[in-house]
Amino acid sequence: ILFGQAGTGKSTVAQEVAWRYRQIDRLTTLFVFDRSKSYEPHSPITTLVHNLAGRCSSFKQALSDTLNNDVSLQRGTLNCYVAFVDLLARHLKSLNILGPIVVVIDALDECESRNALVSVLVEKMHELPENFRLLITARPEKDITDAFRGKSKSPVRIMYMDDQAFAADTRDDIAKYVHEELKQHLGAVEIGRLAGASGTLFQWAAVACKFISEPHMGRQPRDCFNIIMQSTDMENGRNTKNPVEGYLYNVYRNILCALSDEWANTQL
Repeated sequence: ILFGQAGTGKSTVAQEVAWRYRQIDRLTTLFVFDRSKSYEPHSPITTLVHNLAGRCSSFKQALSDTLNNDVSLQRGTLNCYVAFVDLLARHLKSLNILGPIVVVIDALDECESRNALVSVLVEKMHELPENFRLLITARPEKDITDAFRGKSKSPVRIMYMDDQAFAADTRDDIAKYVHEELKQHLGAVEIGRLAGASGTLFQWAAVACKFISEPHMGRQPRDCFNIIMQSTDMENGRNTKNPVEGYLYNVYRNILCALSDEWANTQL
């Protein structure tokens, strides 16, 4: 499980892992929670079941037999425990897929009613065959971190996006990204300053690069660069309890103020 604050690149890691395994034709399930959409907590499990059935005919047949014989499942009365036990675990003996099966659950923290799903992940995932691999990303919210620290029956490796092992590589990746995005618009010194200001926040870098490379209202890229650099003071962030979110707030605020006289004259 990979923890990190907003904008630190968790989703980038999750999607890259899923993409790489798909490129080598490994069965990969990627499920992304989004607060703006209504997902059932058991959706990652049923998505995995669907993907397994699509790849393995014997699993599909066993699943079909269960659904045909179980009236309660036909009515769709599912929860996370039932989905795991009756739709997934019951049919794993019929699974004949060789090689790793990768399951990626991105933004677990955005699952609003997640208690049941977290419990299943903690209590039941050790029952999966050894060739299953799970990657979960989430903000470090207390209920999730507490559940996985020492309570899981499965072997769990907990990592953080701000670990020193990640930080150096993240800065290098952001520097390369900023250079590729802005090499036609800014000089090397300005690109270096912007990459340095990004720290380890991919989201900050992406927002800044888009604003600079697609200037509005007759501005030049260097005008936009100067506006962006005004947002690099952490202390101006409205969210003082979370400096990272405050830093992201600053860059959004300065861009919105620049794009609209109404925003520029409004105290946010």
